[in-house]
Amino acid sequence: MQATHHTATAETWLDVVAVTDVNLVAKHGQLPARGLSKHDLVFCAYRLHPPKPKQEFITYRNYRCLDISASIFDAASIPWHEVILTDNVDEMVDRLNSFLLLLYDRHAPMVTKRVNKKPAPWFSQEIRRLQKMRDAVLRRAKRSKSVVDWAEYKRLRNKTQQEIRNAKSGFRTRHSTTTALLKVTEDIRSAMDSSQ
Repeated sequence: MQATHHTATAETWLDVVAVTDVNLVAKHGQLPARGLSKHDLVFCAYRLHPPKPKQEFITYRNYRCLDISASIFDAASIPWHEVILTDNVDEMVDRLNSFLLLLYDRHAPMVTKRVNKKPAPWFSQEIRRLQKMRDAVLRRAKRSKSVVDWAEYKRLRNKTQQEIRNAKSGFRTRHSTTTALLKVTEDIRSAMDSSQ
């Protein structure tokens, strides 16, 4: 690097970038900031290795394969009268719970799954509904090969994409890196224009 502070009478090396490990520096340099400051802009790109997120697991009951008729058949074979014949209320609740858990464990077992990534915060039920409609129309258009179905598919595809773009942009208002970069660039330009 060269001198970073420039005056009419001297050039000095005032601006520094301090790092804990020079081996992690990917790139560094300086850029002139004429009209903005007597200092050059110094920069450093640092290789960071963020920690891997912990794997999350969720446990839930799987109701997808629930067979209602088999559940009713098994429920009929449970001795429910034992609950009523019990003298103590706490024992009644315990027995009822054990019978219900027996049914649930047999017909809707507990499942543990790893959660790979959290859902996008901008993803709404409306977008999910549009995606399902779009996919259904696409399947219909492939089967029928109808020009009308293809036109409907294209309309829904474009509407879905627009909804996704709107949701993302609405979520990132004043938080996107593009917006921040444009703001810095505009500030530099306005400072350069005002100094001339």
